[in-house]
Amino acid sequence: YREASIAFHHALSERPGDPAIEAALRDTYRKLSEATPLAQMLKAQLATLTNPQSDEALPIRLELAELYRSALARPQDALAQLQRVLEMDPSHQTALNDALALGEQLHDHEALLALLEIAERHTRDPKEKAHWLARRAKILAQELGREEAALAVYRDALTLDPHNRATRQVLHAIFEKQQRWN
Repeated sequence: YREASIAFHHALSERPGDPAIEAALRDTYRKLSEATPLAQMLKAQLATLTNPQSDEALPIRLELAELYRSALARPQDALAQLQRVLEMDPSHQTALNDALALGEQLHDHEALLALLEIAERHTRDPKEKAHWLARRAKILAQELGREEAALAVYRDALTLDPHNRATRQVLHAIFEKQQRWN
């Protein structure tokens, strides 16, 4: 495949921007596990799109995110690509799960709040919505120290799932800490 990549580079020098040659070179980079030049080509491919939010951008962004997450060890860039995917398709479950995992890994609490809000907004099941709300509230209270905001979100979670014992216990603990309830 090394010879093929050299040949495709030569062909591109003679026919710059040829989409077929570029596609073949990207495939060659994939087979060679050449993450850096592949990522550069994918970014260049995104730049050529008339609408970087179009459906054709989605698989490119997902591939870039995976390259950044794994081979290139750039989790912040991976998270940014996944956030762009979710802007295009908020219901993309794989992107959401991967972005949540990266947000936790990076301890990016603001990104996690936004991602959990997307998850909650695109869930129909009340108990699942309550789960996402409780996760948001936990970050607000424990990581960001925003207890008043957390209380409001915990209350919303309890409204959706009034029998959730864990949420009730957390609310009770916050009220006791604030001496609102003994």
